[in-house]
Amino acid sequence: MITSTQIEAFFHPLADQGGFSAAVLVAEKGEVVFEFNAPWEGSSSAYFTVMKDVDRYRLYYRGSGPSSKGEHTCCAESKDGITWKRPAYGIVEFNGSRDNNIISNYLAHNFMPFRDPNPEAPEEERYKALTGGYTGMVSPDGIHWKRIQEKQIIDPF
Repeated sequence: MITSTQIEAFFHPLADQGGFSAAVLVAEKGEVVFEFNAPWEGSSSAYFTVMKDVDRYRLYYRGSGPSSKGEHTCCAESKDGITWKRPAYGIVEFNGSRDNNIISNYLAHNFMPFRDPNPEAPEEERYKALTGGYTGMVSPDGIHWKRIQEKQIIDPF
């Protein structure tokens, strides 16, 4: 168990740098806002990243389960963070159809995207990501991704 004192001890030096604050909030049980019930999802869907992206929220996650035929990187979108939709991006074929929100079949494990706020960043690299395999990725729109380089950008060993 982590206590509020431990959290304050960790974040307090960061708060002294300015522009940062931390608070301990009590979790409240609420309604279910997203279920992993598409054929390419299932009980082992995981690695969630929720990101505010200009006029919407994006939920990136690994879709996988008993009928998913492997792991898939998926993206759902919401205007309010409560009502989520799976846009049909048309990128990856699943069971003979591209009518799904799968954005990749090879980024799925620990995909960690973010929007680069640097105004100097090239538009074709507005979004960046790191995968579980320590591969760096870039994207102009947060949906269509390409590798920065073939080699890992971090050597974990």
